Amino acid sequence: MIPWLMIIELLSSCGKPLSSLIKERQKEFPSSGEINFTLVDPKASIEKVIQSFEKEAISKDNLDGVSLNFGDWRFNLRCSNTEPMVRLNIESKDNVSLISKVRKEIEGILNS
Repeated sequence: MIPWLMIIELLSSCGKPLSSLIKERQKEFPSSGEINFTLVDPKASIEKVIQSFEKEAISKDNLDGVSLNFGDWRFNLRCSNTEPMVRLNIESKDNVSLISKVRKEIEGILNS
């Protein structure tokens, strides 16, 4: 209930529609959305990606799959619990082209 009250307060104080506020946030913090890859050996594929990117990462988190943070962008890779699939999410700060570049790079590693 509290989050809804906070949203209502924000909407009443800024005078913008919620859709406009969401678009602003999406532009400032673009993301790839979840991208799924069906693979023969998901865990080995994830390990190859980690080996390629881990050296440049600022931080690594293994809470839900593996997340690597690079300051102005980050990604999360995790295995599906029910299928031989890897799920990828990439986020950045105001850099859509970086998301596309990283996606292609990770996709190449996963499919190699």
